[in-house]
Amino acid sequence: MFNRLLLPRIEKVRNKVIVLYGARQVGKTTLAKIYLQKYQNIIGYSCDDLDVVGWLGSNRLSIIQPYIQGFEVVLIDEAQRVKNIGLSLKLMYENFPDTILLVTGSSSFDLANQVLEPLTGRSREFILPPLLLREAFADYGFADFQKYLKTILKYGLYPSVAQNYLEDSVYEAEDELKNIAKNYLYKDILNFDTVKNPQNIQKMLVYLASSVGSEINLHKMSNALNLDQKTIQRYLLILEQSFIVFRLNVYSKRKKGEIINNFKVYFWDVGIRNTVLQDYRDFDYRDDLGKLFENLVIAEFYKNKVVFEHGYNLYFWRTYTNLEVDLIKENNIGEIEALEIKITPEKLKKSIVEEFGSYKMFSVQQLWEEFVR
Repeated sequence: MFNRLLLPRIEKVRNKVIVLYGARQVGKTTLAKIYLQKYQNIIGYSCDDLDVVGWLGSNRLSIIQPYIQGFEVVLIDEAQRVKNIGLSLKLMYENFPDTILLVTGSSSFDLANQVLEPLTGRSREFILPPLLLREAFADYGFADFQKYLKTILKYGLYPSVAQNYLEDSVYEAEDELKNIAKNYLYKDILNFDTVKNPQNIQKMLVYLASSVGSEINLHKMSNALNLDQKTIQRYLLILEQSFIVFRLNVYSKRKKGEIINNFKVYFWDVGIRNTVLQDYRDFDYRDDLGKLFENLVIAEFYKNKVVFEHGYNLYFWRTYTNLEVDLIKENNIGEIEALEIKITPEKLKKSIVEEFGSYKMFSVQQLWEEFVR
């Protein structure tokens, strides 16, 4: 059992509907159950059950009341499956003010559209990502972290996967990761009406997985996938809102020669990236160790920003003369920090140091110090 650092923040919420987003299998239901332990009179409903979808989707208090009345806390799991769920939640919130409503969903694209408008001012939203490094390695020293690093880069940080390899069950970890990809990765995506051809979005994921660390140009991507740019943009949004990938936009100093139109795409979890490519080779036989480490580091910054609601923004930077910074971290008062991400430290480029006064190498040691220790 991992200590999820989002829990204390959820526990502080008062008089709001708690909405918990996150990909399937990242531990939302487990976290919800831990939250519920301090309460006595509770009940949970899964929207994978069509009967639950029926009465929740009725939007009628007389139908909903028997399922809610008298309970201290009501958990509604996978709520994105219920059309207009926000209207029913509003009814419950207004008619049962002493009942805590905890709602989970694996698709913010769908669920947010249904929940946020009816619950304006009445809800508090959180995102639960795959494990933070601090959650997975809280009880480990740096030497152990170094030992496990290549395993992390191969299998990622989904809770059930990490639990297996931390117990030295590597084969079970790989099987579990394949099971998540096979049974859950596309489950919500393919329910979107805008996804007319599942093969296209799978093809797009393979393209993105192969392009980790590289800039994405929509025109080139359109030609490579034989898809129009509007379809690519729509599919990319769905993948982002399903917590599979996230986008890193370019930073501009408003100087001539900067590349400003492209972006990069990273995976929330490097294990999912490898699974999309069906690539579990040992690192002696592959050449993407640097890309995976870059994805791991940037995803860790991104996950911590989401969990703790840090006020920084993340970018990359490059010029047409191939000056490049892997990660630009800009805080809420405009101060920036430039990071060169290398699993094996290298000498910093003098030209980049001159461009960005705050410029440092971010290697395994820095990853440990920033996010684990």
